[in-house]
Amino acid sequence: MENLDLLIFNFIILFISVWIILYTNRNFIYKTRINKKRFRLFSLRDDLTLLVMAGKVEYNSKEYQYLLHSLNSVIKITGDFQISDFLKFLITQYNNDEIEEKLDKIDKAVEVQSKEFKVIWVEYHMVMGNIMSKHLRLLVGFVTMLASLLLSIKIFTNAAKWLLNYGSQIKLSTHKVDEYAKA
Repeated sequence: MENLDLLIFNFIILFISVWIILYTNRNFIYKTRINKKRFRLFSLRDDLTLLVMAGKVEYNSKEYQYLLHSLNSVIKITGDFQISDFLKFLITQYNNDEIEEKLDKIDKAVEVQSKEFKVIWVEYHMVMGNIMSKHLRLLVGFVTMLASLLLSIKIFTNAAKWLLNYGSQIKLSTHKVDEYAKA
């Protein structure tokens, strides 16, 4: 009985310790990592604004407006980082044929912009890639596992339907053989 009490006490301590670690990670470490990326986005936005003020980039250019809008959107989304909001942003920005075509045109137009603008354009996409790789890794693994499970269920369902159909054919054949045998 004494060992059972000690075991229960150890499980309670373990549970509390794991909870504290998860709480600390979610509320402090995780947010700090996101904020580092977010502050880099603020810096890129400031650099972009300085380029406009220096006259190196036109304020009304599509490239500037698109990049400024994208930076502001990602800064807003990463303020209170929710993976669902980030995924919605990614899907609306990068999985739409019309927007993708517009993005390709802007990407080609960036080539004629100043060198500083190109650096900001590339760094913005590097920060986005970094956010995606770190925060979507588990989600992509989960979705892949779920898709594999659903595919295997579909394969098993198809196999079961085939076996059921094959079994029905065998049963029908045996009935016909029995009928012929009785005749």
